[in-house]
Amino acid sequence: MNAPTRVGIAGRVENPLATKTADRIWNFLRKEGIKTEVQKGFLKKTNAREIGEFDADLVLSFGGDGTLLHVFRELGERSVPVLGINCGELGFLTDVDYGMIEAHITNVVKGQYYIEPRARLDFSMDSERLPPALNEGVIVPSKPLTMLRYGLNINQEYLWRDNADALIIATPTGTTGHALSAGGPVVNYNARVIAVVPMNSTNQASRPLIVPEDATVTAYDINSASPPELVIDGQVRMKCGSEVSAKHSKHSALLARVYASSYAAPRKIRKKTETAEMEILKAAPPSSKFIFRLLEFEGPLTQKEIIAATMLPARTVRRGLEYLIGRGVLVKKPFLGDPRQSLYAISR
Repeated sequence: MNAPTRVGIAGRVENPLATKTADRIWNFLRKEGIKTEVQKGFLKKTNAREIGEFDADLVLSFGGDGTLLHVFRELGERSVPVLGINCGELGFLTDVDYGMIEAHITNVVKGQYYIEPRARLDFSMDSERLPPALNEGVIVPSKPLTMLRYGLNINQEYLWRDNADALIIATPTGTTGHALSAGGPVVNYNARVIAVVPMNSTNQASRPLIVPEDATVTAYDINSASPPELVIDGQVRMKCGSEVSAKHSKHSALLARVYASSYAAPRKIRKKTETAEMEILKAAPPSSKFIFRLLEFEGPLTQKEIIAATMLPARTVRRGLEYLIGRGVLVKKPFLGDPRQSLYAISR
């Protein structure tokens, strides 16, 4: 890669570790004579601007995967590589841990990094074009305990009608997210496909489906007892129309990598994560250990479900969850069935 001459810096404002790490890297880049642009509201710098206004060869994203998804969405269709620096949050797309960024940034500014194109999906709703998705689009009722009713076409060919908790349309990258929790397969990131995954379908014929990337996936006659919503990448939530279509985007997201990816990457991530978990749990309070073992056995649960299962006081559960999340062992995810609640899961 060519050495970047102008670097954008973006991150999660609410994460003190992200702002502290980004400020150190900003100072390093300035000393190296590299022009920088900073996300407005992230760092207190004079050259702050919105991410969509960046004129950069490379963007550094400080935070977790959610921050990275936000940066790509703000960049829109522009082909700007983004390097994710994980700052104590869930990170499978972020490539570098905050404690290692100084060891890599010297090579990065010399252009010694990889570019990994990731497919995105273009969604449209009743012919209105929507922001591209790097992970997935989820059609879900706005209130829990209500069923989603819809029909499904692939390239205008009827496939099924279904009642389900939700319908997930995912990229290969997104198959390790909500689609996996709903029983979908893990697809290698460079596979040229789209995953369609009904969540808790009442129709036994409505199974997770893999279609070619040139297919157009259309959900139609969408309705529910509570107004359905379309959620893109877990961040953009909007009222859902009667028809939603998804197709492969011509504009891939360009992930900057300091490590070459391989098929063995998931195994390496899991081994590293499990080793770190054991070290953290050795020093954890008994309540935190109890919660971790429960989630390991039961899978993702809401806070109410954890309180009911452990019979621990609500305050103890909250503190136990905060301890585990703060050390990167657990992750807090949106609960698609009820926007007011969150799911807690082991961050593997």
